[in-house]
Amino acid sequence: MLLSCAVPVYLHAGDAMNPHAALIATCATMLSLPVLTFSRRYLHGEYMFSRIAQLTVGLLLGFNLVTTAPNLEQAMAGWSLFGFASTFLIGAYNDRPTVRNNA
Repeated sequence: MLLSCAVPVYLHAGDAMNPHAALIATCATMLSLPVLTFSRRYLHGEYMFSRIAQLTVGLLLGFNLVTTAPNLEQAMAGWSLFGFASTFLIGAYNDRPTVRNNA
């Protein structure tokens, strides 16, 4: 989780398009830590927790890549990762048996 912040900040923070990229990426990571902590308790006993945790980290990595991108190509790559992780996260939530049984 912390690597999803540290790697883009280390690679691109000096030449990022946004002058506050390192601060934004660090704040996003610090906001995501309680979300993952809560979801670990909320999804206790769910067999899909590892998939949801990996998708959440992918979502955060995409956001941090967009934030620290030095050019538009890398920002679009981060945006694509952000979009794919978001789509698969929504699909994983709808695929849970408890959601399917309650529908």
